Amino acid sequence: MSYIDRIQLGIDYIEAHLQLDIDIAHVAQAANMSRWHFQRMFKAMTGDTVKTYIRTRRFSQALEDLLATDRSILDIAITAGFESHESFTRAFKQHFAITPGEFRALGQERKFMQRIRIDKNYLQHINSNLSREPEIKHFDTSLYVGLQTTFYGADSEKNNFAQKLSHLWDDFLPRMHEIPDATPDIGYGLVEQTSRESELLNYYSVMKVNTISSIPDGMVHQTVSAGKYAVFAHCGDPLLLDDTVNYIYGTWLPHSGYEHRGAEDIEIYDQDYIPDSSDSVVYYALPLQ
Repeated sequence: MSYIDRIQLGIDYIEAHLQLDIDIAHVAQAANMSRWHFQRMFKAMTGDTVKTYIRTRRFSQALEDLLATDRSILDIAITAGFESHESFTRAFKQHFAITPGEFRALGQERKFMQRIRIDKNYLQHINSNLSREPEIKHFDTSLYVGLQTTFYGADSEKNNFAQKLSHLWDDFLPRMHEIPDATPDIGYGLVEQTSRESELLNYYSVMKVNTISSIPDGMVHQTVSAGKYAVFAHCGDPLLLDDTVNYIYGTWLPHSGYEHRGAEDIEIYDQDYIPDSSDSVVYYALPLQ
């Protein structure tokens, strides 16, 4: 089953449970994907987080109910997932600049957000980048040493990756020289899930080592198993790396014939990496099967 079909299964699950308390882990299970990979693919394909989609669809249904039925606003609010008339009215006014009662009184037609049907034409519409083919490489099993943190990615409502990763690299860069037997002048960022059911991720700022003879105080080691990778070159501002990652997950991977292997994604910062420069190149390696 293709990634497009799997994401659609997740959307179908959301639509079938729109009036219930939806656990994103259950949505991902319906799509036969881990929570992080479902959220990552969904955000890359649609531009919205899963929670934003659910919230907007519920608002859309509430708008239809306000115009087309005589149900009470409290009943509509509860159906839309709000605990009270007041919390619904507050959120509604913040979103649409009028209250639900005012909207119903005006009776004006609005364009409602319909359920997403994902297909190739839709993907082409939401991705403005030109298609780029990666270099397919085999990486040997490798050892890494460095610092580690946990974070939530851009696909999560709890997104804090910019702050957490920036602080981690600020701490790691002055200490790279402490790592014995390391490949010089190349830094790596490793990204992995903490568990299949969680959206919390591990990130490692590391250097590759030939052997682990000793580990500097406060650092950790990580082994990445051998396997096939698609290696993309992100050219330009390093701060825009997530745009390239969105292209990889939202456009290239669904049509590639490959699947994500579940191993670590790898960022590679070699001699082509120039901090704060539009001439910089960062390589992003996606594990394949």
